[in-house]
Amino acid sequence: MSRYQRVRIVSRSFIIRHCKTEESWDNLPYDQLIKLIRQETDPDLDMPFLKEQLDISKVKKLKLNSIYSSPSKRAVQTARAISSIINVPVRIIPELQEIRFDTIPKDIYLAGKEEIRSFLFNKTVKSYADLKIKKIFSLLDDNVLVITHGFLMRIIYSRLFNVDINSLIKNKLFTNYLSGFECMSGKGVSLLKEG
Repeated sequence: MSRYQRVRIVSRSFIIRHCKTEESWDNLPYDQLIKLIRQETDPDLDMPFLKEQLDISKVKKLKLNSIYSSPSKRAVQTARAISSIINVPVRIIPELQEIRFDTIPKDIYLAGKEEIRSFLFNKTVKSYADLKIKKIFSLLDDNVLVITHGFLMRIIYSRLFNVDINSLIKNKLFTNYLSGFECMSGKGVSLLKEG
């Protein structure tokens, strides 16, 4: 058991990535991407995608007591859409916010999305405070759905299950929207419709 883990997580709680935004950060011009990673901009989620792809029956099967969300607009909008289906409260948790970065060197940006993703991943690993992780772990005991961001999900997963975080960089548990893992087992979960 990880030194970060609570003595025992006895209820089923889930951590997923928010719904996608209208425009992927992979396609943003350099100046807009810098504003996004500095959190100077906060894009809306892609509501048509959410309405078309969210599997309502999967949401209902989770039997949640509450939803905890990152304060980012895309996460909060995702949380509220799910909450409207199952009528559970949404609580905004600052510790679930995406990590704020200063910049991406222009040469990394020009190298492409995989280089950008790798650069941000490495900065994430170095910058996330243990105190925030302990706060997040304290939430995982009451049949909750946590909606956050892919980089942070990797940190949580690696600490819950004693996994080398570098092995998670391209793992689909953390790159697919509306998908993530169950906190007791680490088993993948997706709220997307099949197919």
